[in-house]
Amino acid sequence: FIPGTGVKQSYAMPGQPSFIVPANDGSMVIGMGLGLYRTHAGILGDQIAVIDGEVLDRTNDATVDSKGRIWFGTMDSAETSATGAVHLYDGRTLQTVGGVCTITNGPAISPDGRYAAVAIVQGSNTPSAGWIHHPRGQVVLLRVDTQVVTRVDAHPVGALPEGIAFSPCSRYLYVGNFLDSELQILEIRQDRLIEPG
Repeated sequence: FIPGTGVKQSYAMPGQPSFIVPANDGSMVIGMGLGLYRTHAGILGDQIAVIDGEVLDRTNDATVDSKGRIWFGTMDSAETSATGAVHLYDGRTLQTVGGVCTITNGPAISPDGRYAAVAIVQGSNTPSAGWIHHPRGQVVLLRVDTQVVTRVDAHPVGALPEGIAFSPCSRYLYVGNFLDSELQILEIRQDRLIEPG
């Protein structure tokens, strides 16, 4: 849909887009395969970043922080190998800031900008007889200090953690455990994820 004209249109892409987020210049950035691409008004532009990964890896969920940086995950398309990671793109450089995992969901950025979190499925969505199966997922907490990102903690959560979000005060992390049909709340205390109470 194009505002102002009312025209409805879709655009063919050369691959499978996994996320699309707004860029500071009014364009959009698309994660597709193992690349980031810029698009203007539906017209696919150049590839702006190449992501290291295995042949079957692809981009997954993304979010943009208050500084305009894109945080996103990669994952194994077959959901069987721990080749995924968490990445940060600042508009010029791409860095891997966390890994290794099978599927990354999220990520989320705390409102105060001090933390990032990503949900790791850990095979909790696979049949229990499978070699990769684990009954629970986990959430990884990353501390963000200017240009340095450090993994500070990981905490087990329910099966197939999908959605994650920080509370407005940045003290709590909410995790939607899809297969368990539950919302789990974790407290952040001194760089640790703990069960509140």
